[in-house]
Amino acid sequence: MASIAETRLEAYYAAELAILSAQEARSGDSTRRMAELREVREQIDKLERQIGRQNAKRGGLNYAVANLSGDES
Repeated sequence: MASIAETRLEAYYAAELAILSAQEARSGDSTRRMAELREVREQIDKLERQIGRQNAKRGGLNYAVANLSGDES
């Protein structure tokens, strides 16, 4: 089951796609302005960090940095 943050993140991804597709939508005499891409990207970044912290607390994915240079230091 997806968390609230994950559900919101999916909605922001959909909003980002809509913004990238068109900045305005017109229907008859009315015009709707899409949200600003910058604001949506800020929320996506925030939610991705939040989900990362939540996953880390639950024992989510861990990573290690490999030294492939050949140096033993």
